[in-house]
Amino acid sequence: MRILFVGDAFSVHTARWIAQLRPTGWDVHLFDPLNRLLHEELEGIAIHTGWKKTANPPGARVSYVWPFLRGRHFFQRNLPAVWALILPETGRRLARLIEKLKPDVIHSLGLQSHSEAVLRAMDLLGGELPSPWIYSSRGSDVFFYGQRPEQREPIRRVLSSCGYYFCDCQRDVHLARREGFRGEVLGIVPGGGGYPVREMVGMAGRLLPSQRRTIAVKGLQTEVGNARAAIDALRICSGRLRGYAVKLYQAHAVTREAARRLGEDTGTIVEIVPRSSNRKIWSLFGEARISLGISYSDGLPNSLIEAMIMGAFPIQTDPGGATAEWIADGVNGRLVPPDDPGAIAATIVEALGADEKVDAAMEINRRLAFERADEAKIRKLVVEAYQYVIEIGRARS
Repeated sequence: MRILFVGDAFSVHTARWIAQLRPTGWDVHLFDPLNRLLHEELEGIAIHTGWKKTANPPGARVSYVWPFLRGRHFFQRNLPAVWALILPETGRRLARLIEKLKPDVIHSLGLQSHSEAVLRAMDLLGGELPSPWIYSSRGSDVFFYGQRPEQREPIRRVLSSCGYYFCDCQRDVHLARREGFRGEVLGIVPGGGGYPVREMVGMAGRLLPSQRRTIAVKGLQTEVGNARAAIDALRICSGRLRGYAVKLYQAHAVTREAARRLGEDTGTIVEIVPRSSNRKIWSLFGEARISLGISYSDGLPNSLIEAMIMGAFPIQTDPGGATAEWIADGVNGRLVPPDDPGAIAATIVEALGADEKVDAAMEINRRLAFERADEAKIRKLVVEAYQYVIEIGRARS
């Protein structure tokens, strides 16, 4: 069985999703339209990218169009027409690869660049793909970009062209149907696949959330992430943070600067966590009483699932109702607005004073994770989904 993924080769979510298939022994290929660096966990698969990288994952078979570490910038700047001949447009390269590999299934991981590359390849192949197409929406694909006129048409075209769909929340099933999807939903599962829940619980140790003295903050400040509101909220309630350390992960420069000023102005202990492996971030959640994630848009955040497993009490925004599929507000977490630091601050203070609630939430959240995100259950669902799609495809051919 041969599967061709189209996705971001540097994304840990891409690497973790593909890793689910490692025990199957299937012939797995990854085409990266962005030509990014290769994530170290993309072990043992075939990777198709534009130019040579400085490091390859263990056991990966990496093929390049430009097999040199240097020279591409010179051609791109000075001889763009020549470079276009050396490295053809993404859709053309993908179309050629599809013709060469003849995959049993094509699976695009995310909308922008990835699924749109599949659309361009489909056009070059006469308007139809020779293999079934699965699309996995990620984060804000359908919810946020579906509200933007310039993005809505590509979303509709992807959803009306693919036959199968994975997503991470029920909200996106409804939105996908609204935007023209008429195929089959294969599963509502975490975007990076399942988690080793039992192992992670063991990593968290025996310290109850009420005994922990860290507040973990997602530091993304983008058109969809609003970590500044989280920092502003912590400033408002800084008098209540004595004895606690604020630790920011995935922090952008503007967030790091805001956090630095928070520490200087209020005396709050602030630490910026450098880019880290999954396990180090899990360990951060394992020492946190509260996990704070503020965004204007998202699907089901992987960081939310990880925090819930590790026992951190989640204070989270709820774009379009996706988070509420996991959190009952006031029971196993709190749902807050994305742009009201005062309300977020009040919720933080409430969680700092509610020992019994944060401890009880940990037990509820771990049960949810075992039910909905355990890696053995998710792997079984995903493998069976691919087998089903391929059997249907072969029966129709």
